[in-house]
Amino acid sequence: MKPFLILILFFSFALSSFAQQALPDSGFTNKAEAKNLMVNGLKEGKWCEYMNSQGIIIKDTQNAIYYCLVIYRSGILDGMVHEFNIANGRLEKEAPYSIGRENGIEKRYYPSGKLMMILPITNDKKNGIVKGFSQSGELLGETPVTDGKENGVAKWYYKSGKLKTETPYTDGKRIGIEREYYEGGKLKRETPYTDDQKNGSEKKYYEDGKLQGEAVYINDKWISGKYYEENGEEIKIPPPPPINK
Repeated sequence: MKPFLILILFFSFALSSFAQQALPDSGFTNKAEAKNLMVNGLKEGKWCEYMNSQGIIIKDTQNAIYYCLVIYRSGILDGMVHEFNIANGRLEKEAPYSIGRENGIEKRYYPSGKLMMILPITNDKKNGIVKGFSQSGELLGETPVTDGKENGVAKWYYKSGKLKTETPYTDGKRIGIEREYYEGGKLKRETPYTDDQKNGSEKKYYEDGKLQGEAVYINDKWISGKYYEENGEEIKIPPPPPINK
C-alpha cells in the first residue's frame, strides 16, 4: 500500500511564493458565528455547511457526518475552511482557500486533537513534502509530491527518528529500489520496482548482514526463491506453481 499516507521540508517556488501572501480571512471556529447570508443570489460571509461521508454538501443535517465553517466572497470560497465531526464536535481538517481553490498548508488531526498530517496544496493539488506524524508528535513519514502525484523518495521513520523505509516514486508509481532498514541502521530488505510492480530479485537480510532470502518476481508474481537460516543453511521450499499463460 502506498504511503499515503502520509507525508514540508522543501516547497516548490510557486508554493513558497503563495505562502508569503496573507489569506483574506483566517476563518472562524464557532458555529454560532455563521450567518449563511445570500447577497444578490450568492453566498456571502461566514457559512456553516453540512456534508455526508463522501464530502458532498447536503441540507439534511440528520444524515450529515461533518460540518464545515467556511468563508464566501461573492459565492466563492475564500478563506480558511474548518471541518468538524458532528458526532463529537472535534476538528478534523483545516484547509486554506483563495478565490475558490485550495492553496496553502492543509492540516489534518487525530481524534485526540494532535496533528496527524500536513499537506502543502497549490491550486487544489498536493505540491511539496507531505508529512505524517504519530499521536505523540514524532515524524513518521514524508513524501515529495508534484501535482498530486508522488515524485521522489518517500521516507518512513521509526518513532526513534531512525529511517525505516525509503521508496522511490516517479509520476505516482514506484520505480527503482525500495529499501527497508532495521532500527539500528542495517539494511533489512531491498526490492526492485518497475511501473509500481515488483520486478527482479528481492533480497532480505538478517540484522547481522547475512542473507536471509532472495526471491525473483515478474510483474508482482513470485517466480522462485532461496531462503536461509541464520547459520547460512538453506531452507528447503517447494517449487512455485506454474504461471498461467
